[in-house]
Amino acid sequence: MNRINLISYHFGENGFGKYGQALHRSLINQMPIQSVNRICFDFKSKSIIKTTPPLASIKQCRVIPFFDNFLFFGFRNRNALSGESGSLNHILCQTLSFLTVPNKIITCHDMIPFKMRQGIDVLIARLKYMGLKEAEAIIAISDHTRKDLMDFGIDETKIHRIYLGVKPLQANISPDELRQKFKVPAGKRYLLYVGSEEPRKNFVRLLQAVAKIGDSAGTAHLIKVGEAGAKRFRDQSLKTARALGLNSKVSFTGHVSEEELATFYAMADVFLFPSLYEGFGLPPLEAMASGTPVISSNSSSLPEVVGDAAIMINPHDVESLAKAIVMVLGSESLQKKLSEKGLEQAGRFTWKKCADETAKVYDSVLSKINNFRSAGRPFYGEVRKHQAP
Repeated sequence: MNRINLISYHFGENGFGKYGQALHRSLINQMPIQSVNRICFDFKSKSIIKTTPPLASIKQCRVIPFFDNFLFFGFRNRNALSGESGSLNHILCQTLSFLTVPNKIITCHDMIPFKMRQGIDVLIARLKYMGLKEAEAIIAISDHTRKDLMDFGIDETKIHRIYLGVKPLQANISPDELRQKFKVPAGKRYLLYVGSEEPRKNFVRLLQAVAKIGDSAGTAHLIKVGEAGAKRFRDQSLKTARALGLNSKVSFTGHVSEEELATFYAMADVFLFPSLYEGFGLPPLEAMASGTPVISSNSSSLPEVVGDAAIMINPHDVESLAKAIVMVLGSESLQKKLSEKGLEQAGRFTWKKCADETAKVYDSVLSKINNFRSAGRPFYGEVRKHQAP
């Protein structure tokens, strides 16, 4: 029986985490449960967690005080799985592409560190790139990411575009409960943004657009859900909000549970996503699946995701974002149209379809392996060693 190892960082409820959890659940619905194994590099507990049904194992890893971060933790333990038995090793995010494992498939969510030179060490960047080049197959989660990979010299014949799915969220928590917990004022028109505050997310321009609409959209109030990403990003957001006089018009919730997120989507009059660069863009799709009207950037992968079911704006143009907010909030018929089209668009992205297409990639790589074996030759991916540059 073929065994598939799904390997990732333990990212919890962010985009990477949702992908790993949803893909795992969908795959075990169509394969014997013993054939799909999840392996998580958990920086928080400094361990590698293997969830091979029906048992789980935890390997504690050495800690380097004051120096480790989640990326270096994975890098230090890149050889930890070299002896792991498995027909295929599917690394669920490009962040771990440097791992030394045979028969490697990598899901690439984006090329942000390479395109934007953001938060990546040169040595680790080179190892990640080598890992992508040496993979037997790469799953790109959008055509935009597929093109980025090709622009960086990755062989297009081994890149498979497979969209993520979206699961409609159930809003079981009352809005009043959330308003009280997160100190969100009642009686407002809620503008919702979900994501970090790093520069590519364009949150400063979003704040500028909210300030520009003033009272023309009634009692609009921005709810910002999610961690900042770094203290300096939050400092910049707060500084901008103060300078624009928005202190009473913005609520920062920090991390929320999936149940709380569902209620925030349901509460929102409009969802805003003016990002400059995305590999996919799950939050606007989640908003659509919740029936919330969406205003989205027209950059990178987002046109693929939202289709014609959102108001599209130039993310560099604050004025166009402000006008779009006023237009949506001022028209019930437009809100209804966007809600209906959004639900239809979200219905095109399912985790079952994602798992089905991923299983086909597994089959194609396994077929290649078996052809080499039947010819009496070892499969290259099973014997080569990844060496640091």
